[in-house]
Amino acid sequence: MKPAQAWPLAIVGVLAITVAVNFWIYYEANRDPKGSFVESDYYDKAVAYDSILAQSRADSALAWRLGASFGPWAAAGTQFRLTLVDRAGRPIEGAWIRLVAISNLDAGHEIPATLVTGAGGRAVATIPLPHPGLWELRCDARRGVERFTSDLRRDLPGGAR
Repeated sequence: MKPAQAWPLAIVGVLAITVAVNFWIYYEANRDPKGSFVESDYYDKAVAYDSILAQSRADSALAWRLGASFGPWAAAGTQFRLTLVDRAGRPIEGAWIRLVAISNLDAGHEIPATLVTGAGGRAVATIPLPHPGLWELRCDARRGVERFTSDLRRDLPGGAR
């Protein structure tokens, strides 16, 4: 074959490789449903960004502090503890806390829970978390007309399997 006849084959070959690589990337991106890293309701959250900023200012003015910790991971459920205190460090009792736990390994799957603070501003619940690892905890605490939000990251230690 003459060099003048080979260049069209080289162009077709490069285009075929490009198409094959694009199909492979599409397959890899979509083969694992846990690979979803898209924020749920992202459009609604973007539209409501001004209210998120206003809540952030209200959180700063209220100055509540939220602490969170896990017990060791267990397949039947993991013990989860929250502590809510005011700016002076006094416990806040009777606050309803809506929690959404999101694993960094499976961001498309949110695990909701509701807790109520009792004595000492503490709330304890057992939550069925599917695996240990790093978790984002989105908390929305309310007592009366007061509202406080906090996003925390906590590492859930592995337990006996």
